Amino acid sequence: MMAKLVQPAPLETKPPSVRENQGGSGTVVVLDEVSQVSTRDAATVLEAVAATPGASLWCLGDPRQAPAVGAGGLAAEVTMLGAQGAIVAPALRTNRRQRERADREALAELRAGRAAASQAMRAEHGWEHEEATPLATRQAMAEAVVADVVAHGAMAVAVLAVSHADCEDLADRIRARLVAGGHLGGPSLPDPAWGAGPDRSYAQGDRVLLHTKSGHAGLHNGSTGTVVAVDEAGLAVAFDGARQVSLPPEFVAGRRGDANPNLSHAWARTVDGSQGGTWEAVHLLGSASLNALVGYTGQSRGMAPTHTWNTRVLAVADHVGRAADDRSATEAVLAGLQREPVTTFAAADDPWVLDTRLRAERAGHLAVLDAAPPDRTPELRQAEEDARQAAWRADLAAGELAASRSPAVDVRATGRPAPLGTPGARRCRGGPAQRPRRRRSGESPQPGGDRSGRRRGPRGGRGRRLPGAPRLAAPAHRRPRRRVGPPLGGRHARRRATGRPAGFRRRAPPGRPGLLRRPPGRPRWPGGDAGGRRRARRGRAAPGRGRRRGRARRRPGPHPSGPGPGAGERRGRALPPAPRCILGDP
Repeated sequence: MMAKLVQPAPLETKPPSVRENQGGSGTVVVLDEVSQVSTRDAATVLEAVAATPGASLWCLGDPRQAPAVGAGGLAAEVTMLGAQGAIVAPALRTNRRQRERADREALAELRAGRAAASQAMRAEHGWEHEEATPLATRQAMAEAVVADVVAHGAMAVAVLAVSHADCEDLADRIRARLVAGGHLGGPSLPDPAWGAGPDRSYAQGDRVLLHTKSGHAGLHNGSTGTVVAVDEAGLAVAFDGARQVSLPPEFVAGRRGDANPNLSHAWARTVDGSQGGTWEAVHLLGSASLNALVGYTGQSRGMAPTHTWNTRVLAVADHVGRAADDRSATEAVLAGLQREPVTTFAAADDPWVLDTRLRAERAGHLAVLDAAPPDRTPELRQAEEDARQAAWRADLAAGELAASRSPAVDVRATGRPAPLGTPGARRCRGGPAQRPRRRRSGESPQPGGDRSGRRRGPRGGRGRRLPGAPRLAAPAHRRPRRRVGPPLGGRHARRRATGRPAGFRRRAPPGRPGLLRRPPGRPRWPGGDAGGRRRARRGRAAPGRGRRRGRARRRPGPHPSGPGPGAGERRGRALPPAPRCILGDP
């Protein structure tokens, strides 16, 4: 009758009542494993019970076991109503499944939400296992399962995991050891795998698990059995607590409406599918997929202590030589057991809780902003800028006024530039600058010095440059003209030595117009030879001149014969007078 009640009814019809499903007035409906009832299924059952006069509903189950696959759950709602006294809710206080006291105490700690204490107690008694690698842990788990199967029988041993993929992997490892030990053999029948894996095979002695209705009375989703024979008619299976049934090959190779197989190996099953069952020996594959409720369900299925084999996810990519998750398998499983899933009744929950809270916070912020005074920041910034401009204009006007009332100041005497607006001062890009007066011809910029700014030594020679003396630039007609462009070669190689290419026409200096490049073989100076040397009165070369071709090289420093002539003059030849250097106003 319960299976008929949970059938989804069309929307245009009323929910089926208990009377329409062979129930009468005063019928009692018992709903077992209430923690796995979703909100949709609970609504169907409650509407059917409410539509039957005098009917009542009794819910059995543990709210701390695996939750429903669908949204929401009925167990949390029933527990809350019982705690409030709205309904009668008796509770069992004595654990009668686990035989060992330490096992019951560890489960009590896990049920209370203290997963770390529970795991420590189990590890102390040797019920927690972890090998060097996850693959080694699975191999050791398969060997322990085969030993329990040989000792207790296949029907008394359960292997649990969270996902179907882990179940098939463990079943393959267990079957390989059973085949090697001679416990399985004979002809086999292929069957599709759960997902896109390779096909399975069933032989005599295999344990099978139904995932759909087989069309036989007493068999349902979750029924398990043992294969007793394999022939052309299919599989002959002796189901637990039922008669022997023959499953045709098309049923074995078929799939459900969701593309999952009709049949799978029962050597390993999911934790959700094991809820409500009890076995002598249970082995649980621990992983990070466990949570507080699923882990409690898996560790409480056996009468003997459950052995948990902790594994972790294998890295499938290289994260620059560093593990993405460097926790051990035991730590990863503990983190999963400390995670509490949401099991509240979906019909009593507000799906807009977060939206309502965020809207309330936003409304409060807007109210504060509306009550605050207007923002005057732009006006204040503009006022500050106007004040800076006014102060600058005032300083400029004060400087001009002071410059108009004060006489001119000589920079050489004070060392400071003249005020703005005074004679000898000028404005440039960097601010007011001083333009000293023009120095007369032959006047030294420093007292006691020559025109190059060097003070004469005790013997009349030129010494070091005086502090603050300007360095005079060469006359314009003596500075080489630089050419902008790519490097020149060949006949233009003379640029390296003289700074001018071959055939370069110099600008004529003042007083000597039309001075061109000296032709080859012509003396450099009147009275000289082709080598550029001017003959002295006694017929020898002038001191300080070499016999190389081309331009003679100067020697720095005063002449060794004593105090030499002024700057711009050399022994044995006369140079054009140096032009004036304009440093100030005319």
